[in-house]
Amino acid sequence: MITRLLVFFCLLALPGALSAQENNVRDSLLVRLGTTTGHNEERMEVLNALAKTTFGNLEECRKYAEDLLAEAEHQNNGYYKCQAYLSQLLVAYNSYKADEVQRIAAILVGLSRQEKLYDIMFKAWRCSIDFMILSQDFERNEKEAKRMLREAERLNSAAGVLEASQALSNLYRATYRKEQAVEVLEDVLPLAYQHGDLATIMNIWQQLLFVYPEINEGPKWIEALRSFEAYIYNLPDNGYRTELPMLLILYASYVDYYTQNEDWERARAALAKGEGFYPEVNSPLYQIIFDRKACGYYCGTQQYEKALGKIDKALASVKALSSEQDYYGIFPLKAFILYKLGRYAEAADHYRESIVYNDHLQTGAIGKQYEELKRNFNSDQQQLEAARFRFSLQLYMLILLILALLVVGGFIFYVFRSHRTLRRGEAEMRVVTRRMELANEAKNRFLSNVSTTIRGPLNAVVEGSMRLASHQAGSRSEQQRLTQDIRRMSAGLLKMINDILDLSRLEAGMMRFDMRDTEVSSLLAGAASVAGTSANRIEIRPEYPDNTLFMADLDAARLQQVFETLLMPPKTRSVIVVTVREADKVLHIRVAGSALAQGQPPQDIVIRNEINRMLVTRFGGSYMISEEAGVGLINLTIPIRKVIRV
Repeated sequence: MITRLLVFFCLLALPGALSAQENNVRDSLLVRLGTTTGHNEERMEVLNALAKTTFGNLEECRKYAEDLLAEAEHQNNGYYKCQAYLSQLLVAYNSYKADEVQRIAAILVGLSRQEKLYDIMFKAWRCSIDFMILSQDFERNEKEAKRMLREAERLNSAAGVLEASQALSNLYRATYRKEQAVEVLEDVLPLAYQHGDLATIMNIWQQLLFVYPEINEGPKWIEALRSFEAYIYNLPDNGYRTELPMLLILYASYVDYYTQNEDWERARAALAKGEGFYPEVNSPLYQIIFDRKACGYYCGTQQYEKALGKIDKALASVKALSSEQDYYGIFPLKAFILYKLGRYAEAADHYRESIVYNDHLQTGAIGKQYEELKRNFNSDQQQLEAARFRFSLQLYMLILLILALLVVGGFIFYVFRSHRTLRRGEAEMRVVTRRMELANEAKNRFLSNVSTTIRGPLNAVVEGSMRLASHQAGSRSEQQRLTQDIRRMSAGLLKMINDILDLSRLEAGMMRFDMRDTEVSSLLAGAASVAGTSANRIEIRPEYPDNTLFMADLDAARLQQVFETLLMPPKTRSVIVVTVREADKVLHIRVAGSALAQGQPPQDIVIRNEINRMLVTRFGGSYMISEEAGVGLINLTIPIRKVIRV
């Protein structure tokens, strides 16, 4: 809260009692207002001055701003409408009314743009952006601030560039990009001098004085202090007397700098100068800052009684002006001072109160995080339930075609995805949701391909069965042909279903293996003898000495299944060439001419290749499909535990 008020002090007025001088100005304006008759521009001018003079009293300022708006609307005066809305905007901001700030800012930006009052437009725009920082809407804030800067540069508005640059620096400070904040402020400071607006210059200097120590820029910090001091004292006609709050901040920063560098003599001199301006500063905010820096000096010089007086005064002001978090945040420092004074019981009490309050804050924060997690989880759970319902409908339709296969596959897939989703926390929830969507798309494509592949043979089986059942097949030869087709199609369907079940078990890690020492070359030779025919020959070309045995730790039946499918010939006459070599205890097998290496394989071949790849990978090898000179090749490797030369 204190930081918020300090950062935007030069833009907005702080609530509080009016000074005696402001009361005198207000009284003279009220007298002047009483002498004006009718609706004229003088009346609007007086109401505008009253609204600006009474910024220290929000309710009174709001009243005069509303009167000014009503009068400006009656006289249809765009300039004073903008002035009235600007006063209302500042009142809403200082009252911390988020919706009201954004509503008035939107009206004022549009109206001032229409009236070409760009200084007012950019001030209102910045007020809206700065409030986004306070609401921690950083992403939208940065986009809006950069858009404001582009608009100011397009209109060649120095005031707009200054407002947008300060808004960006505030954003960078709030998001811990303090080096960027310094860079923006240093770049825009010459423009502020050129523009000549004293409040803007003061605001930029003030921000630099607070950012330099935060980024440990000691040389720049002291240089800025000296330059700022020279600038204030060189204001014409003793203008520095109107900047007493800034002088207090200046010498507070001097005290802080010299205290950190343990230059106690200069720190004491700066403290004395600040104390001279202290009584004339009416703002509790600046007094709090000065008291905190003075307390640091007194602690450093072991003047703990004086430090206690300063911290007590700061605590009283913070309690009236800021939040409980700021108030209890000062308790550890007071406890330290009390400890040094030997007042151990009081120090312990302050430490305890600070710890209790911090625990309360942490408990509240954890509670809020838990509620947010719970809401997000319930929302995602509802989405998952809706997705599950749609998925179940699809599965139900497919079950009618492929029996229990898709139920098992869908159940395995859903359980896997669901368990993984439930294990994730809030930070990964959106990633999990996206992965679910991608997986559903992949599943739908897979099911679409499988259903397309199965539909043809299944229709043929059903139609052939119906013809046989209805005695539509006239001759015995046609009945035999239909019977053979049904058997062939059924065998193909059964093989595909078994392959899909194997693939599901492999993906789920549920397939059992009988791992034992196995001789690989004999398995390959056995598969070649089974698969080879007179029409489709299989040539095995070993590149190792005869009578060599390769022992590996794997499941012989599963590897035999891989070899048999690998040596499956295409439908046309062909020669399958198998090249086998051994290197570095790895058996390299290269197969050319296999039906599994087709350029555009059907779905059953794709499934078979995936099963082979997962099986070989399970045994520690690799399985890849490539093409060389227009010929499809399959390369697989199998790790060998022992080579035996007979």
